[in-house]
Amino acid sequence: MKKYDPSIFELIPADTSTETLTAAAVSLDLLSEFSAQSGEIFADLAKVAKFSPDDPEEAFDLAYRKGYLILGISRLLNIKKLEHLLEIIVFVLDYARFTGDITSHSVPYVIELIGKASSAILRDLLSSKKTSYDIADVIAECKTYLSEPLEGYNRKVEDLSEKVDQGALAAAMSDEPDQAFSEESHGQDFSDTLDDVSDEPEILNIAVDKVGLIADFCEEARDNLSTAELNLVELEGSDDKIELVNRIFRSIHTVKGGARLLEVRRIETLSHEMEGLLDDLRSGKIDVNAENMDSLLDVNSALSRMVEQIAARSPLSEPILARVKTLRSLRAGGKPVSVPVPKPEAAASDNANKPQSQPTVQKSTSSRPAPQVEENIRVPAQKLDDVLNTASEVFITRIRLQNDMQALLGAMTILERMTRSAKLDSVHNALQSLKTHIANLDNMLIEPSRATTARAFGRLSPERVMLKKMASIFELESIQNLDEFPEEFLLVLERLEQSSKQLQKNIEDLEGLSARLQSGAMSFRMVPVAQLFNRFPAQVRDMAREVGKKAKLTISGANTELDKLLINQLADPLVHIMRNSLDHGFELPEERARLGKPEFGEIQLSAYYQGSNAVIEVKDDGKGIDPDIILKKAIEKGLVSAQASESLSKREILELLFEPGFSSVDKVSQLSGRGVGMDVVKTAVSQVQGTVVMESELGKGTTIWMRLPLTLAIVGILLAEENGNQFAFPVLNVVEILSIKHSELKRVGEGLVFHYRGHSINVTSLSQMLSFPSSTFDRETTPMIVLTDGERQIGILVDEVKGRQDVLIKQFGSLISRIKFMMGCTILSDSSLVLILNVWEIVNDKTKPVFDLVKSSPGSRRTSRSKHTILVVDDSAMQRNRLSSILSQAGFRVEVATDGHDALMKTSKTNFSAFCVDILMPLMDGYEFVEK
Repeated sequence: MKKYDPSIFELIPADTSTETLTAAAVSLDLLSEFSAQSGEIFADLAKVAKFSPDDPEEAFDLAYRKGYLILGISRLLNIKKLEHLLEIIVFVLDYARFTGDITSHSVPYVIELIGKASSAILRDLLSSKKTSYDIADVIAECKTYLSEPLEGYNRKVEDLSEKVDQGALAAAMSDEPDQAFSEESHGQDFSDTLDDVSDEPEILNIAVDKVGLIADFCEEARDNLSTAELNLVELEGSDDKIELVNRIFRSIHTVKGGARLLEVRRIETLSHEMEGLLDDLRSGKIDVNAENMDSLLDVNSALSRMVEQIAARSPLSEPILARVKTLRSLRAGGKPVSVPVPKPEAAASDNANKPQSQPTVQKSTSSRPAPQVEENIRVPAQKLDDVLNTASEVFITRIRLQNDMQALLGAMTILERMTRSAKLDSVHNALQSLKTHIANLDNMLIEPSRATTARAFGRLSPERVMLKKMASIFELESIQNLDEFPEEFLLVLERLEQSSKQLQKNIEDLEGLSARLQSGAMSFRMVPVAQLFNRFPAQVRDMAREVGKKAKLTISGANTELDKLLINQLADPLVHIMRNSLDHGFELPEERARLGKPEFGEIQLSAYYQGSNAVIEVKDDGKGIDPDIILKKAIEKGLVSAQASESLSKREILELLFEPGFSSVDKVSQLSGRGVGMDVVKTAVSQVQGTVVMESELGKGTTIWMRLPLTLAIVGILLAEENGNQFAFPVLNVVEILSIKHSELKRVGEGLVFHYRGHSINVTSLSQMLSFPSSTFDRETTPMIVLTDGERQIGILVDEVKGRQDVLIKQFGSLISRIKFMMGCTILSDSSLVLILNVWEIVNDKTKPVFDLVKSSPGSRRTSRSKHTILVVDDSAMQRNRLSSILSQAGFRVEVATDGHDALMKTSKTNFSAFCVDILMPLMDGYEFVEK
């Protein structure tokens, strides 16, 4: 905390003269971005000043950081007028942060006044790179309103500084040497004074040759700070404190070394001070107690936030002065300095949102051999996505090749059948006999009388000329070799068969390779849940202390691997579950002692595999959930009627906790009671195709299971069609496929139900859910797909179930944020796109439309059309799909063929009412097909 300097209200010549933008590297784009950002920050500051925030301490601290951010950027851009105004803003915000008041002394007016002046200066610079804006009147007005409160602020800062100096003096008079500060600093002078420690934002000034090290530093620092946090939480209740302190010390020392390499002064200073306190803990100078642990965890969180600021290439705005004073005071045997610092829950929240990476293996200091460390390589997410897309294309190509193989085998079968039915041996014998008869006939037609005359010598009669022409036909090589023809033809067929077998083997090899490529690419995204679980020990500790309870978190199965996307989705649900355990589930320490329970309540967080799914289990040993209280609250809130409540089972009563707005407590606390929490858990888990189950026993505790797919990328789908529209359901949500009669559907209220295995389920159709023209469902039986979200079930009527496939889900992209009832799409083997439905949304939709089967009279046009099947023949997949859709929606049954030859084969098996034929096609064009 800095003292207020009255000189900030003194005018300098630059305040009234024209100022030109002098920073050569400043582009208009950069200036425009800064102008927009500062405008947003001033708007936020104005809101904080006008309306009293719910949490003033956190709000004023955040406002102070924002003010310092734009002040630091104005200094970087060397805009003197703006810098002068923003220095006033920063002192005002520091005053508000210190006193907890921002509404008195016309502070809101001052903030608005400086905001308008700053915006005008930036507009001038954007338009002409210079400004003549006179800020003299603004500074004078600010001085009128602010001189008195800031002078009072100075007196409080002086009193505080005097107390800190006395603490430092006591430390200096100690007989024990300060080992932490006597270590070699490698060129960095760490003195016991605070002259070089400031809360002003530190602008990153990393050398060009070290910029490439930023990403590596951030990843390594995240790993080490995450490890340090876990060890700090464990340290408080551990018997082997020395080993844990050594681990923490090594982690922080590594962070300090990286910061020194990049010349990041703020992280280097704070980590060095943290090392000092850790060294005193290690040597036994001070004890491990709650105050020391709180400060160390707070500093660790501050270091984590500064690492993220470095990763974002932004100035370091995290305050460290108060933390340095606190660490030095604790080392001297004093108490933490009562200077406002970010709240632990804010730090925990930031920590929960930061990117996590796999913890590195720490070197063992025991006699046991150190574990073998695998070589790791970091791969950008974009490259992984490219590999996954390539794998999906290989998969699709393999399916197409398999289809081509089936077509080739069909063609060979037909060719072989035609060859055997042609009876080439009989044709050969008949031709040889005909050749002999022609020769005999020629001899019979010779005229001996004319053969002796010279005039007639060499002439043939017309009959003999014709016979000679016929005989010449049989002299062709193809006929002469007719004896060899059947054998050659059969040999060619055998070669084709061998080629088809080799092609089939190649397809199988391709299938194996594509599966390996796909699973290998997917393994890149599979990471241990430790990356998720390691965030929670410190948060559980802080939340428990807030509500005056004692709790510990036990983690198991941290090596269980899940898709990285799933891990990011599960952070908030797990926080809500543990928050409820702490606030609602655990008894106070004295009550637990009276009940014979351990003083520390235990939350067990575990992960394990179950079949093709992963299960995350959260179990506590609290007081459990009383179903009667839940039911009473649900009736009061109108979630269930008193009459219906009598038939609810215990499990159904517990499910009421997942309803939006439900809360079982009357008093709102900092952690819970606002009616948000468990509904967030249910929604988040369901959106990733998972399910949530809760069980509770009074006096013993509550257990919640989250059953999840291992990955969100690869999914088995079931293709279904209604009225020419094709959709897909995730196979994991499909219970059964039935063929039902209309008489088995019963009307209840405004909808239809089906009696399914002892209970009734609602029945609807795709057309009713997605609002497209409905099918008539006029066949004797109709396919029905029974879907479930894990708890509830629903029946969906379709025209046809078209089979199962394993596909790679593709997201809709940035242009479409969300589509109701849809979770993504995929590409099928015929290159068509199909939408994959979100079963959880379908089952839990509260606005299901009224559904009834379309009643068609026997003589209606649509009913008559449904009796006819049309064959669409076209070599273009797009045209086939378009025409099929049009005809299906008109009521006709449709089949498709890829060319004339394929269509000819289908006509031999099915009677079609009409053909829709393309003209230009390979193998057999439209004209030839129509002829045949």
